[in-house]
Amino acid sequence: HSGYAVGQSDIIQTFCLIAAVVLFEKKKNMPALLLMTVGMLIKMFPLMLIPIGIIFISRSIKDFVKHGVWVWVILMIILAPFLGSSPRAVMDAILFSSASIPTFRSLSFLIGYVLFISGLYFFRRKTSYSTSQMMICFTIPLLLFFAFYTVTLRYFILVTPLLIYIATLEKRFWIYNLI
Repeated sequence: HSGYAVGQSDIIQTFCLIAAVVLFEKKKNMPALLLMTVGMLIKMFPLMLIPIGIIFISRSIKDFVKHGVWVWVILMIILAPFLGSSPRAVMDAILFSSASIPTFRSLSFLIGYVLFISGLYFFRRKTSYSTSQMMICFTIPLLLFFAFYTVTLRYFILVTPLLIYIATLEKRFWIYNLI
């Protein structure tokens, strides 16, 4: 694909996400969160998925806060040299993709995302999660994002492995018709 020759690095964040899911499945939660944080440094999409990962691995409010702080500290450690030299450039890079999005679309996505995360948090079970549940919960906010924002086809490289997993493992081929 010629996009990678000109600096498009979507495949790297996709690798980080899929590797994180594998680590979550093996119950190696902290390395999985680290990979998602590294993926977020490439593109901001994993920022939507980190809270979902934290919800899945947290068994209490204390765990939720501990994991959230851990991700924040790792992110700040990685970003510290850039924040020290030019904080404005870092903020412009983080907020660049949302600069041209209409307010209605941004607000619609934000409301949908907050409702999804809130529902996921309040209705979570104390039992162990399955990989299928995590993949579905990672896919929903990405599809919500793609529905409300203007994205190019190359962004679907992030959601395609998740959709393939859901469709093949769960035998839910109808999901492609839904999308």
